Amino acid sequence: MKIAYLILAHSDPNQLKRLVCALSVENKVSFFIHIDARQDIKCFKKEVSYLTNVFFIKEREVIYWGGFSICKAEKLLLKYALSSKTRFDRFVLLSGLDYPLWSNDKMRAFYKAHPNIVYMKGYNLSKVSVPKKVPQRIETYHFRDLPIENAKLRHYIIGGLMVLMNILPIHKRKYIEEYDRQLSIYAGSQWFNIPRDCAEYLFERMNDSNMCRYFSTSFAPDEMFVQTIIFNSKFLNNAIDCLEDGIYPGLEKITCTHYIEYEGGQKVFTLTDYDKLIKSGKMFCRKVQTGISNDLLNKIDEYRKNG
Repeated sequence: MKIAYLILAHSDPNQLKRLVCALSVENKVSFFIHIDARQDIKCFKKEVSYLTNVFFIKEREVIYWGGFSICKAEKLLLKYALSSKTRFDRFVLLSGLDYPLWSNDKMRAFYKAHPNIVYMKGYNLSKVSVPKKVPQRIETYHFRDLPIENAKLRHYIIGGLMVLMNILPIHKRKYIEEYDRQLSIYAGSQWFNIPRDCAEYLFERMNDSNMCRYFSTSFAPDEMFVQTIIFNSKFLNNAIDCLEDGIYPGLEKITCTHYIEYEGGQKVFTLTDYDKLIKSGKMFCRKVQTGISNDLLNKIDEYRKNG
């Protein structure tokens, strides 16, 4: 069982090093890392320069929050991992601010027992009508990848365009037309955990121009692009869960591998959160940060070490 960890990082090189060291298993695990093109990659490389199983992606995207640029970075990570001389059995997408709760042995044993599992949950966004802001993620045209470096100016321009698009009688369909069928739009957590055949299919479909065009003007497509591809394929049968009832379940209920707490923003976990993280049964937690989560991570390391 060989695992490729695909990591998106833009901050906290120390935490990235700690994450890599926690998950590293000699000759069994490799790391493919995308650093936001606006960041100095030298700071990140310096932290893990002594490790031979860490590969930084040379092609780098400038990441804009809520934009399709994140999906492009994910596609680059899959491209490099799939083309590696090592044939990986499982592909796991993580953030540099994630941390494992399960031991490496427990993860590997789980994957060995369930080799075809697509560790992913989702819901049919095409059927959701309330709250209003949820269907607007796909019905309204969004322009999140505008290359405007002034943060305040960019905020005002994107906000103004969104208001304008909501007023104008110009809306996108809540599905993708493909040949003789309509593909529902599915949404869920960004972080995927999939076997090789699913990863190969996903990468192929990520290059579909019709699919890319639709999600390039959607809001936070990193939480829809992968789900829509997988849940409209045979791999849906191996997924953990996909809700078709048209009810928006909230992000926490559809985050499959990760324990998160989200109230207007993701909580940074500290030592006081240890018990609920361990009891959650999740593989990972998100998010942690150097200087804030150190004591928590030390305790998690002890727990993982003891199995």
